[in-house]
Amino acid sequence: MNTTTASIRRDSLLIRMAMDRQHLATALARTPRLTTASFVDPATRDWLMTAALWGLSALKLPAFVKVPLRSAASISLRNRVAALMNSGPRA
Repeated sequence: MNTTTASIRRDSLLIRMAMDRQHLATALARTPRLTTASFVDPATRDWLMTAALWGLSALKLPAFVKVPLRSAASISLRNRVAALMNSGPRA
């Protein structure tokens, strides 16, 4: 294979790759962004995250994993309780 054929193949491959990137970018821009918990109410999602953190911190994990989980869970619980206290009475 001579150099002109190789350069033509390389150029056509680069052009195809650029077109594929453009098609993927437009396809991704059109799709709606869904989070893993988009079907759950945001207030419920916060409590679920707190419960998940506490559950993970209760597992038999090494201390270098358990301590950050426990602190994140306590901060999350503190934020949830503060949100409840600041929301006021409901009618």
